[in-house]
Amino acid sequence: YGSARIGLCEPLQARTGSKTVGALSAGVLATVIGNPFEVLKVRLQARPEEAAKGELRALWRMVQEEGPAVLSRGFAWAAARSALLTASQVVPYAHAKSVLKSWGGLAE
Repeated sequence: YGSARIGLCEPLQARTGSKTVGALSAGVLATVIGNPFEVLKVRLQARPEEAAKGELRALWRMVQEEGPAVLSRGFAWAAARSALLTASQVVPYAHAKSVLKSWGGLAE
């Protein structure tokens, strides 16, 4: 999930033409990818007896008993957090990198 946040930034920044919008979008898209796994992880931590039976079995059981929407539980807050976290990390880093490169103190 963390790798997706960082990895999606550059392509989305190029596509949107804005570092901030690209970083915010990367955070949201990474949450789309990672949230189902986070829901499963929390469920397995809360119910160790299910974890002992296997992750895929627990995932299948969750979807069968509660429906596919269970995998999106907490998505809005997780997406907001991820978007803000990604933008607050990537945008200042990119700015500092460009300043250092312009001063000649940093090479690619």
